Amino acid sequence: MRHSYRILTLCFAIIIALLIYTLSETHNNSISSQTSWEKYDQSFTKLMHITVMLNQMQNLTRIYLATTNTDDYFELDELVVTASAVRSIYIKHYIELEELNLDDAEKLYLKQINLQAGKIRLEQMEYDKILIQNATQEKRLDLAIKNIITPQNETQVLMQNFLHYIRSNTMENSRLYHEHEDIGQAKTEKLQLFTIYLTFLIGVFAIIIIFKSQKTIQDKNNALSKAESFLHSTINSTPISLIILNKQGQIIMANNNAAKLFMYSQKELTTMNISNLIPEDIRHKHHHFVRMYSKKPSSREMNNGLNISALRKSGEIFPAEVGLSPVDGQDELYIACSIKDITQQKAMENAIIENKDKAERANQAKSEFLANVSHELRTPLHAILSFSRLGIKTIDKQSERPISSSKLENYFNKIFTSGNKLLNFINDLLDSAKFESGKMEFEFESNDIGSLVDSFITEQEARIDELALEITTSTGAYNHSAKFDKHYIGQAINNLISNAIKYSPHGGHIYISITPCIYQEKNAIQFSIEDEGAGIPEDQLDFIFEKFAQSSNKISGGTGLGLSLCKNIIQAHGGKIWAENKDKKTQEKAQFSFIIPVTQS
Repeated sequence: MRHSYRILTLCFAIIIALLIYTLSETHNNSISSQTSWEKYDQSFTKLMHITVMLNQMQNLTRIYLATTNTDDYFELDELVVTASAVRSIYIKHYIELEELNLDDAEKLYLKQINLQAGKIRLEQMEYDKILIQNATQEKRLDLAIKNIITPQNETQVLMQNFLHYIRSNTMENSRLYHEHEDIGQAKTEKLQLFTIYLTFLIGVFAIIIIFKSQKTIQDKNNALSKAESFLHSTINSTPISLIILNKQGQIIMANNNAAKLFMYSQKELTTMNISNLIPEDIRHKHHHFVRMYSKKPSSREMNNGLNISALRKSGEIFPAEVGLSPVDGQDELYIACSIKDITQQKAMENAIIENKDKAERANQAKSEFLANVSHELRTPLHAILSFSRLGIKTIDKQSERPISSSKLENYFNKIFTSGNKLLNFINDLLDSAKFESGKMEFEFESNDIGSLVDSFITEQEARIDELALEITTSTGAYNHSAKFDKHYIGQAINNLISNAIKYSPHGGHIYISITPCIYQEKNAIQFSIEDEGAGIPEDQLDFIFEKFAQSSNKISGGTGLGLSLCKNIIQAHGGKIWAENKDKKTQEKAQFSFIIPVTQS
């Protein structure tokens, strides 16, 4: 008897050692997978940067080829400005790529690309000077092809080779990551199953030893009871949820982890069929699977792709990973089911994908914003300088030829329009900064929102007539007055009306409505405007109100500040703003709406 206890103690120590070893292996596998993931993520970042650089190099080739096909001074100047913005994006991604952890081959590629690109940039600056000197198209074409386009094409070949090298590394790192994941999971699950088998065998071995060690029936019964208690204890101590059932699917044993997982007591589980733990809509399919498995039982370890939907006592459905192992019960077949809740694993996978998408989308929005800001600042400044220069030249020639007042007026109008555009853009930037710092001040006064809408429509008459648009305003006969800051609410309304005109097709229809409503148990006014242009993708309806964000259906121009300012203004008035597509099937006819309270607290 004493020897039996020693054997059992040794067996229990072996089980504890196996459990500790399993936990250690799981930790090591996690560290190895994390390292592989970091390498894959960095390779993916390198791939993104070199892809953007290659695209910008191709854009530069198209831009300088375009300069050889026009004699329009303003168009040439605009192409030079665009090329500068494209080079800025190229250089930014080059710097970020250079700061990454590059291997020797990647450093060599990048050094060769930089040397070649540096020579090309010098040639581009010389070529830009030639454009200012009004060189002939033939000379421009010859210089552009010889000094810029041909070297850039050669550089693109080098960048393509670099891209192929990084893509190969990315695929290899991805393969290694999944390989480490698969190997680690398989090894861990094998250790867990081995622990279960060993525990089960040790329990049976303990029962046999105790049974043979007793001299009387009572002693044998007591020993059997102790052995069963030890068996349940060891099964309950396993780190996974374990259920044992017969080939009819009846549960005959379940450990504590299984009871906690399904929110039943162990006693309740042993009175149930396994189908009661499966959602009703797939029970028939599960019955068929149990019958087929019982005919040809085999071990199926976890991480084998056998994922199912499981049902808790509360009615909650959750994803689970299942491992199966046949257990020979002499006269009857039993099946040991190890079950793992993978809700967190699925959530982590989805979160990784979502966070990566957000990061990429934010990075793209930032890049587009920088390019648009450069364009929005340079275009009006260029117009102001150009028309000022033309005016000065005209005045210098006044002694030879009388100056036309209409011509001067046209120059001044162009200068005024461009200056006003530049001022509005700078005001938007300043307002955005004030909202972020919380220093925006409002003057709440009683104003008529209907009159405000009519005044902005009148201001836009020239654009409306040019596009042959029809605007229908529905205001009803009720009072449209509310307390709000006339300047900022007007800015939000004007922005929404301008956007509707901008995105409307020629000859289209714009619908505006102003209606009373109740918002947060207060009297409020709702403003809505709908156009007949391209709508907004459903997944971008909330995103477009973020700073610098723009819809993928955007028209060229703009910085992504307008809708962000509208959101800040409306929220500062205690209201809300949203966007939707009236035609949800085709995702067309965008409608923007906002609500503001009639009174302000």
